[in-house]
Amino acid sequence: MDETFVHVCCPPSKVIGRKGAENVPSFINEDEKSGFTCLTTISFGGTILEPIFLTKGNQENSEMQFGEAWNYENDIKIMKSETGWATSEVMCQYIKWLSEQVNNEPCCLVLDVYSTHKDAIVRELAQSLQIDLIFVPANGTGSFQPLDRKIFGIIKAKMKKAWDISRRKAIEGNSVWNKALAARTFKEILNKVSSHAYKSAWNIPGFPMISKCENKISSTDDTDDTDYNFEDEFLEYF
Repeated sequence: MDETFVHVCCPPSKVIGRKGAENVPSFINEDEKSGFTCLTTISFGGTILEPIFLTKGNQENSEMQFGEAWNYENDIKIMKSETGWATSEVMCQYIKWLSEQVNNEPCCLVLDVYSTHKDAIVRELAQSLQIDLIFVPANGTGSFQPLDRKIFGIIKAKMKKAWDISRRKAIEGNSVWNKALAARTFKEILNKVSSHAYKSAWNIPGFPMISKCENKISSTDDTDDTDYNFEDEFLEYF
């Protein structure tokens, strides 16, 4: 599992500056700081689990931050967080949910070394549910987290493209880009990625978690993912 921040409004990719200037200022509007955290989980076998979106605040109606997406036909899953990130309370909810997703079977969970991920209450709950927590090395998420290594960057590029299209439509008066639409779009993009791509993201040379997870993959799966091209995958789908 990896958590990532999703911008509702993407900052511009270009700014106007004086040629040859040492520094070029970039002004960020308040709406460009708006966004939300998504907990994204993929299995070693290439399955994407339901993404979980976090609302900031514990009020009863805080889920309405996502507006009409709450009643969307493919309901998005929402958890509440005081900070907007994965607190210890959120992690405990997530651990219980994950156990249900794997039918209460033993499993491994790869996490970053954030303090809330390593909290004693989280560790104890995971142990009681037979979930083996594996932490990537400090500052190693870009090298050892499958989603960070291969998936999130391209997905966020597609999110920015969708936002640019929506902004043009908004100027024409045809649509409004908001948190609900951003969450829905992020989920749709995740679901368009093939299981082959997700499985290939686990090809991490030299990281010992691979040996722990290998027995979760069916022996009949002989797909060769060594030189899998992620850019070709996304060009095909988008």
